Amino acid sequence: ELKGQFLFESGQVKSAVTEYEKALKIKPDSKDFMLSWAHALLEAPHNKQDLQEIINTLNKVQIKSPSSTAWLLLARAYEEGGQNAYMLYASAQYSLAMGNTKIAKKQIDEAIKSASEPLKLKINDLKNLIKQKEENGN
Repeated sequence: ELKGQFLFESGQVKSAVTEYEKALKIKPDSKDFMLSWAHALLEAPHNKQDLQEIINTLNKVQIKSPSSTAWLLLARAYEEGGQNAYMLYASAQYSLAMGNTKIAKKQIDEAIKSASEPLKLKINDLKNLIKQKEENGN
């Protein structure tokens, strides 16, 4: 993993992806390895299949332990894949994680306009979370 990080930080993203893949074979459930692999692959040249794998991996990270970095990377991946409503939802989650409720609300309002029914449920859950936070003074 350290080798992957070194390669990534020195701009050798393709090699970093390979090193992160090796690390994931050793620790396939490592949230940190999954996040690093997805980030490196998102920065490297990739195809639509890779993009879907990035999205799937980042969603697994979010299930294991929500991460603002994963939300940000998910927003980028969804945008690249032309999934605007999902991009706005992930951006809203990121904004909320960063403490910017006002921007999160705007992103949610925009996302719901073109969201599928399953995504609308997630958006409504997020709206309710924001409402609770506001009622509790957070």
